[in-house]
Amino acid sequence: MYRYIICYLLFRCGKYNDARSYLNDTLNEIFSSYDVKFTLGDKLQILLAPPCDDNITKSQNHILKEALFEFLDSIDRKL
Repeated sequence: MYRYIICYLLFRCGKYNDARSYLNDTLNEIFSSYDVKFTLGDKLQILLAPPCDDNITKSQNHILKEALFEFLDSIDRKL
């Protein structure tokens, strides 16, 4: 249940479309450089927890976390 609520907040809630633009742009920029198709669940997992494989680099992970926290700060919410 919590996974669905977090997924909705981060990717779908219409109330936060404007605030979400930087997060989406960052996600799309990083994931577009890979041949692998990432599902919404994959993106959620990578945003919430550091990857334990080589799917993304440490610097990309840092950029994603920065975008996530900027989004959360802009909507005045916490996970």
